[in-house]
Amino acid sequence: MHSPIVIHDQNGELIAAVVQNGRIDKGMPKFNFPMATVSDIASFLHSLDAGESTAPNFDPKSVLVGNAAAGKAYFNGKGHCTACHSVKKDLAGIGSKYDPPHLQDEIFSAGGTGIFGEPSPTAPPTMVTVVMPSGAVIKGRFVDMDDFTVVLIDEAGNRRTIERDGNVPRVDVSNPLQAHLDMVRNWEDRDLHDVTAYLATLK
Repeated sequence: MHSPIVIHDQNGELIAAVVQNGRIDKGMPKFNFPMATVSDIASFLHSLDAGESTAPNFDPKSVLVGNAAAGKAYFNGKGHCTACHSVKKDLAGIGSKYDPPHLQDEIFSAGGTGIFGEPSPTAPPTMVTVVMPSGAVIKGRFVDMDDFTVVLIDEAGNRRTIERDGNVPRVDVSNPLQAHLDMVRNWEDRDLHDVTAYLATLK
């Protein structure tokens, strides 16, 4: 209920972006619900928190429910975060750069999406390679894929929609952030909160 999307949503306009577009990278499909249904869902979500999370005085620090010392130990140990990150280099001052809700979203999405679920302009693009039955290879920036088509922006900048029939043509999607996403999904909630609390101390 303290998700920034829910907090800032009024009548489903922000929640609709998630419901109707899905979060394919997180395993959530698109739902073709009419706006009236999304508004009903939003009303239900708002009712669960009795309006507290939409209060104008919502304190972003209230999401800091973890233990910073435990987060530091997890970051440097079991979490294997130091394999890719350094608190003196890429994460230096991150606690000043992001408030706690944004910081937690950055951890969970690997910086791939913004706080409202929109793609981050600074995230490396997901790429796709399509190998046609003829052997021709089409590469480009991944846009979307379902059971029937794959959509991409090819190397010439053209948007292309290629029909699919099962595994033909072969489609290989490469997300530079996938390793981080896979790792974080194996964390327990406590781990996420502890690491958030730790990184928030890095001013």
